[in-house]
Amino acid sequence: MNGAQPSNSGLKCMESSMSESGFRAGVKAFLRETLFLPNGVCPVCKKVLFRTESYLCERCAQSLPRVIMPACKYCGKPLSEKGMDFCGDCGPLRDPVLDGGVVWLHYIGSGQKLVHSLKFGHLPQLGSWIGRQMAEAVKEKDWAEKLELVAAVPLHEKRLEERGYNQSDYLAAGLADALNLPYKREVLKRLYDTPHQIGLSREERLVNLTGAFAVSQEKNVAGKTILLVDDVNTTGSTLRECAQALKRAGARAVYTAVCAGAQ
Repeated sequence: MNGAQPSNSGLKCMESSMSESGFRAGVKAFLRETLFLPNGVCPVCKKVLFRTESYLCERCAQSLPRVIMPACKYCGKPLSEKGMDFCGDCGPLRDPVLDGGVVWLHYIGSGQKLVHSLKFGHLPQLGSWIGRQMAEAVKEKDWAEKLELVAAVPLHEKRLEERGYNQSDYLAAGLADALNLPYKREVLKRLYDTPHQIGLSREERLVNLTGAFAVSQEKNVAGKTILLVDDVNTTGSTLRECAQALKRAGARAVYTAVCAGAQ
């Protein structure tokens, strides 16, 4: 036979090395399965998450900037002053289209980081968790019992292919589950790929979105009171354009639930 055979001491070293690596792998597996959550780190502060925590670490979950101040009676965005009934976007409109709304978080600090992690951090399952938290805010509204169907603001096929998922889809699914309501994924469709809204004025946003949405099948929404779900409400342009499409298709009323909103 060619080649030298390993000595007894060499074999023992190899066995020892293999046992050590196996032991380390076993410890890692044990920690992963019994202590650490599958999502790894808090999407806000990046702290390692343990089994006693949820999708956020306890500190970040407790300090999220929840909207508790007066809010716009139409879209639910937080208002800057007490005594106001409408935000600066809904107030001037002859027909605000929306029948009511709720915004869970202020779009600042950890609220903004949470939304960015949901949209760009490849964490679609985070949306389902957020949706369940948003449901608690919806339940506080006097219109909650009227709701019959949950729908999400859609992404265009091109944007969906780039990102791999629609974050509002996961928010809506979590909300529907917590509210025990039906959720139809493709109630609305986006007819063309609109440019990003970031940096656009209110007038530019309106032009950008005009005619961008349509209802897939009118029979799914006719006569229904619908909860429309999205991740961010800045000016409300997207929500109103979707609500108009739903009402043109026969929806009785459209309320909204949004993860975060700008004041």
